[in-house]
Amino acid sequence: MKDNVKDKKYEIVLLLLTIGTVIATLIGVSFAYYAARINLIGEGGSVVGNTANVGEITFDGGTDFQNTTDIEPGWEQEKTVTVKSTSSNLDRTILVKLDYENNMPDLELSVTLEGTDSDGNVTMGGSTDLDTSGEAKSLVLATIHFPKSEKDVTYTFKVKMSFPLTDEDQNDNQGKTFDGTLYAEYESINLE
Repeated sequence: MKDNVKDKKYEIVLLLLTIGTVIATLIGVSFAYYAARINLIGEGGSVVGNTANVGEITFDGGTDFQNTTDIEPGWEQEKTVTVKSTSSNLDRTILVKLDYENNMPDLELSVTLEGTDSDGNVTMGGSTDLDTSGEAKSLVLATIHFPKSEKDVTYTFKVKMSFPLTDEDQNDNQGKTFDGTLYAEYESINLE
């Protein structure tokens, strides 16, 4: 009888330790995901993110691209993303990304860096071809490296989404949708 009680107590302790480990793991993973994404403040016209590790990130025109089935040929929408780094003794890398779902085959995306980056600290994301499967995708538009610096640095990007009018039949785009959100996240912060 005593052995059964001991076994039950051992099983309960083991079960509680397992549950505690699972909860701690979930909290750690959740924290890591949300800590990487830079929190933004504001709605609509201008959305600003302030962080001690970077400075200020502004999404002029908001972060969301229009989600509608009424997009007609000739439609375009542009957002301006400004990333301002304050002087810091941290070596940081920021990603400007677009999460989207798209099933419009003729939709075009362009990303341009305003001004120049003679230091080579900005890498444009490469291909701006949008997947048209309608599945959730993520696209890196720019990688910005802010080395340790005693000066403030600002980079401005234009992100333009358009549905160009062509001479070809575009009726197959009727009823198709696009939904996209711009955001910034840390790729790395080096404290050395």
